[in-house]
Amino acid sequence: MKLRHNLLMILLVLSGPAKDLAAQTANVFFHQGAKLYIAGNFPEALRAVESGLQRRPADAKLQALRDKIKEEMEKQQEQSQSGADQQNQPDQQKQDEQKQDQQEQQQQNEKQQEEQQPTQQRKKDKEQLSKEDAARLLEALKNQEKEAQKQRQMKVQGRARVDKDW
Repeated sequence: MKLRHNLLMILLVLSGPAKDLAAQTANVFFHQGAKLYIAGNFPEALRAVESGLQRRPADAKLQALRDKIKEEMEKQQEQSQSGADQQNQPDQQKQDEQKQDQQEQQQQNEKQQEEQQPTQQRKKDKEQLSKEDAARLLEALKNQEKEAQKQRQMKVQGRARVDKDW
C-alpha cells in the first residue's frame, strides 16, 4: 500500500507542468556550469551548459553562460599562444645574450693574450739585459766591497793611533 502511494506521488510530481520540470533541470545545469566556470574548468562547464540547452534551448541564462564560457576559453587560448610566443622571445634573448657573452670573453681572451705576449717579450728582454746588468752589478758590488774594506782598515788603523789620555 505504501508502495502504491509513493508511486502515485511520484507520478503526480512528474505529471506536473513540463515547463516547471524543464526549468528546474535548466537551473541545475546552469548552477553546475557556473560552479565549473568559477573553478576554471571551462570545458566541463561548457558541456554542462550545452546539456542544459539541449533540454531547454531558449533559456537566456544558459545561453549567456555559454557565451561567457566560450569567451574565457578563447582568452585562455590566446594567452597560451602569446605565452608561447613570449617564452620563445626570452629563449631567443637568452641565446643572443649568451652569444654576446661568448664574444666578449673571446675578445677579453685575445686582449689578455696580446698583453701577455709583449710581457713575455719584455721578460725575455729583461732576462737578456739582466745578464749584462748582472755583470755590471757584480763589478759595482765588488768595488763597493773594496771601498768598505778600505774604510774599515782605516778606522782600525785610526784607532790604534789614538793614545790614551788618562
